[in-house]
Amino acid sequence: MLNNEDIELGAGAGLPDEAPFQVGEEIEVGDISDVQQSLLPVAKGVHGQIRKAGIAKSNDGSLKSLKLEIEMVDGIPIDNPETGETEAQYVGKVIFPGFMDLCCWASPDRPDAKGWYKTKQHLLGFKELMAALGEDLKAVRINDEFFERITGRDVLFSIKHEADSQKGADGKREKTGTFREKYGQWKKFVAQD
Repeated sequence: MLNNEDIELGAGAGLPDEAPFQVGEEIEVGDISDVQQSLLPVAKGVHGQIRKAGIAKSNDGSLKSLKLEIEMVDGIPIDNPETGETEAQYVGKVIFPGFMDLCCWASPDRPDAKGWYKTKQHLLGFKELMAALGEDLKAVRINDEFFERITGRDVLFSIKHEADSQKGADGKREKTGTFREKYGQWKKFVAQD
C-alpha cells in the first residue's frame, strides 16, 4: 500500500511519463483574425508551363480533378508606381489550380448530380484547358499517356480573386471573409519570336 511519502508531487503531477503533447513555454500570438494568405495580383495572359500532372479526389470520392503544378515562366508584369516602369515579378513561381478549377469527373450517384453536375457545368474550366492544349474534346481520356503528353506544355491563364466559403451548420455555404486565387480563362500559348 502506498502512503503520501511514496508519491512524489511536482510540476508533472497527474501527467503520464510521456505526455501526448510537447510541454513547453507559453507563447502569446495575439490577434490573428485579420491574417490572410497573400494573393497573387489579378492578371490576364500569364504564361505557365505544366511541371507535374495527376488526379485529385474529393474526400468522398464523388469528384475528381486534374491536379497540376504550373510554373509561371515569365512572371506577372507589375507597374512600379515609383519609377513608372513595368517589372516582371513572380518569375518561376509555382501555382496549383484549385480543385474545382479543373474538375474533370463527377459521380452520377452524387446527391446533387441532378443540376449543375448533370449539365456538366463542372467541366467548363477543364474543357477550356483541354482546348488550349489542343486535345480532342470529343475523346478526352486521362491516363499515363495523357499526363506525359501535357507535362512540359505551355499555356496562358488568368488569375482572379474569389471569396472563400465553407459549409455552415445548416449545410449551406457561407463566406469566410477571406479570398483565394482562382485560375481560368485557359488559352493556347503561342511563342513569340
